[in-house]
Amino acid sequence: IEGDDLGQYWCGLCYCFGLGTKRNLEHAFFWCHKSAAQGLAQAQYEIGSSLRDGRGCVKDKEGSILWINKAKD
Repeated sequence: IEGDDLGQYWCGLCYCFGLGTKRNLEHAFFWCHKSAAQGLAQAQYEIGSSLRDGRGCVKDKEGSILWINKAKD
C-alpha cells in the first residue's frame, strides 16, 4: 500500500471498524496518518477527529485543529 493514499485510508478504515480484520485503533491511526500526510482530505479529517477524541492516539487539541484545517483547504 506504500504510496497509495486511498489504499492506506481504506486500510485504516478497515482497522477502525474491524472490517476483515480485528479492530485496532492504533493501526487505524497509523494507516490514516500515512494517507493524510500524502494530502487525502478524508484521511486528514479522520486524523483530526482521532486526535480530538484520542482514538488510537493521545489527545492533541492543537494537532486536531491543524489536521481538520488541512482537510478543509
